[in-house]
Amino acid sequence: LLPHHALLTSPTVVGFADGIGIIFVGTEFGVFSINLKSQQATNVYEDNHCNVLPYMSFYTPGMALLGLTR
Repeated sequence: LLPHHALLTSPTVVGFADGIGIIFVGTEFGVFSINLKSQQATNVYEDNHCNVLPYMSFYTPGMALLGLTR
């Protein structure tokens, strides 16, 4: 799943995207997203110090009042 050099130290789960089966794992060499269904890993950040805030979309309540929602 992850590159062989990514696990020189213990990985840490730093976030998850509920409902779509993705977790974010921090390693010494970056942050990786891991799709639990396909078992594919993607390096999403090259450093090991970051905050992860996964989001699918934003909802702004005022947009409905302006008629700008679909």
